Amino acid sequence: MSRIIAYSVLIFIVGSIILVLKNESEGINSKWDEDQNDSILIKLPLLNMVIGVINTIFFLVALLYFVFVQKETDVVSIAFNSLFVIGSFSLVVAYFNWKILLKNDYFIYRTFFKNTYIFSYVDIVKIKLGPNIVMIKAKGKWLFMDSHGKGMEHFVNKINQAFETENDKERNTDGT
Repeated sequence: MSRIIAYSVLIFIVGSIILVLKNESEGINSKWDEDQNDSILIKLPLLNMVIGVINTIFFLVALLYFVFVQKETDVVSIAFNSLFVIGSFSLVVAYFNWKILLKNDYFIYRTFFKNTYIFSYVDIVKIKLGPNIVMIKAKGKWLFMDSHGKGMEHFVNKINQAFETENDKERNTDGT
């Protein structure tokens, strides 16, 4: 019975990885990339993807070992490695999916799950700056951003400019 569970989990994980890589290689991002004229693109650091790829390979090899080499399959080991494969691979997916595109009057925010939102800089109501995260509240939504993202300093400058030019709205900034 544990072998059936192991094969099912392995097929699901490998299939999911192949599906995500296939979608990325087919140019799903082409519409997003066409919209980059006179704009700044913010992405996660390349280190996130490198760490995700290395960890995914390591834990996938360990998972394959538990499924095919060991005579008795331990369900706990398979579950543990499966969670780490999925978690590690999510770093790779986040690297490709999470983006912010800065325009003159607005920005486009795309989440891990490819949900896309368009916000004007004047829509920003609250900002929380931390050492590793920037949290922004705009139109009732909290946006979470890696403060080490490539081009993040441009985004902070645009927000500061919007705060300086728009004094008719009451805004709250927390430097935590």
